[in-house]
Amino acid sequence: MLDGTKVSPMNTQIARASQRTWKVIYWALMAAFLLAATLNMLRVRAGVLTSYLADLTVPALLYVISRGLARGKPSSRHHLMRWIGRTPRRAAAVFFLASAATEVSQILWPRGLFAGRFDPWDIVAYGVGLLICYSLDNAPEGQAPVAEAVQADVQRKELHQTSRK
Repeated sequence: MLDGTKVSPMNTQIARASQRTWKVIYWALMAAFLLAATLNMLRVRAGVLTSYLADLTVPALLYVISRGLARGKPSSRHHLMRWIGRTPRRAAAVFFLASAATEVSQILWPRGLFAGRFDPWDIVAYGVGLLICYSLDNAPEGQAPVAEAVQADVQRKELHQTSRK
């Protein structure tokens, strides 16, 4: 490392493999979302693909982005995304509650910003997508997610910088 701390080759390999895995997950979620969006815009009725695919993928995609999992580092551009993605639990909770709120708003405000018909299965889809990402993000040691490796790296650098002063 540039700051003088050492990272074992095994940890580096795990972080790289984990980052590759998260990149694959990111692109799979993005492709699934774009497929669902395209089908919906073309008004194609494709059952589960048009009814629940976007509900399954969008919160999960936002989770991956906010946690910085596919990039190998936490999101640094937007303060709100950094705050949301700081911990896996916070990211999962915020995106689930926000997604569920949009669905519940359809009961209270059917022609509002999130116009549509309330479907409790949409809320289940939000939860399933987020639960999968949350579970992968909290995988046991040896399958350590890259966000935790990066966060530990940042903490080591901060500690090293404060010890220099």
